[in-house]
Amino acid sequence: MFRQHPVLSVVTFAYLGVVAWVTLGPWPLDEGSTSLVWRMLRFFSRYDAASWVSYSMLEFWMNVAMFVPVGLFFLLLLGRRRWWLA
Repeated sequence: MFRQHPVLSVVTFAYLGVVAWVTLGPWPLDEGSTSLVWRMLRFFSRYDAASWVSYSMLEFWMNVAMFVPVGLFFLLLLGRRRWWLA
């Protein structure tokens, strides 16, 4: 599996490393933070049409956007026969 797709294996595990760094690292959660979530919330708060955007909703969709590629990478790496492992 890893020998058949060496570049895909490196990309997959590099992406897993980035996801681990983002999710397991100590990030400040206060409103004055310069993290991406708070910058996006400040951006959306400028517009009345986007007043429905909240911290928890934005964080949920950012987690989905971050973890879906992990499943796709493993699906490509493992192939059709072992798709359920991905």
